[in-house]
Amino acid sequence: MKHITTFIFILLTTFSFAQDNYPRVEKIVVQDKLFNGQIDKYPITIYLKYNQISNYHAGVYSVEGWYYYDKVKTKIPLTGLYNYPKLTLYHFNDTTKSNELLSFREMKSNHWEDMEYYEKLKDYKEKFVLFDSGNFWLNESKNLEVILNQDDISILNVNEYLLLDSTMAFNLHNFGGWTWNFELVAHRAGKYVLRYEHGSRLYAIGMCGAGLEKGFLMLEFDKNNSLVYSEEFVYESCNGSISTEDQNEITEGLTIYHCYDYSSENEYDLTVDLNELKIDKKEKN
Repeated sequence: MKHITTFIFILLTTFSFAQDNYPRVEKIVVQDKLFNGQIDKYPITIYLKYNQISNYHAGVYSVEGWYYYDKVKTKIPLTGLYNYPKLTLYHFNDTTKSNELLSFREMKSNHWEDMEYYEKLKDYKEKFVLFDSGNFWLNESKNLEVILNQDDISILNVNEYLLLDSTMAFNLHNFGGWTWNFELVAHRAGKYVLRYEHGSRLYAIGMCGAGLEKGFLMLEFDKNNSLVYSEEFVYESCNGSISTEDQNEITEGLTIYHCYDYSSENEYDLTVDLNELKIDKKEKN
């Protein structure tokens, strides 16, 4: 099996060994980014930092920063909006417009109207549109191609790691699943049980906007810290139409979740034994 345990000495140095207890889950939040590239043939540097989330969508946020031409190094202020997969940046002479965008002050009736409004603001002096279909810089008279050395244009990045010891860490987002807010609830001899609970959707007003995703993640590593087993056990999911109809705590650390899957109309029991580090899923007839 592919070894996907990651060496992250920089991560551990960043936290200056503030905590010595291992294993543990550590959340790493990066809120700024430096880009290098060029406008037409002119090399540039862009610096941006996260400001705040939008009115309706937790995955959309405003940013602020600056850019300069590498030859001159005079910083030109930027205000913008990250709306996956697009990053829209403006240079305004009027700080009122910048503040309006940063705080999403103009609130429309829904997320899509908000996005259309903020991505098409007028009276800017300069504008960047960075998108998967092409990157451009605009002013009143020109439209020039922008080339960036980075493919990922997101500014806010969140990762969670299971720190196995002081030098080894496992990225809990390796699986590609949309789960986060992990908590280590039991471990022994290379086996780890983690629980997660988070909102079902980033868009709070849409379907499942108020829903929750809950479950357990079982991981097992060999003596070389290579992952040899992983399995996810879901007991509540608005996205997956799964609900816990009943929950029985048999003893401390031993709980049975009686679940119903509305999409398949199947019932199952999820028996979670944190004392023995076992999770069993049993379908009901």
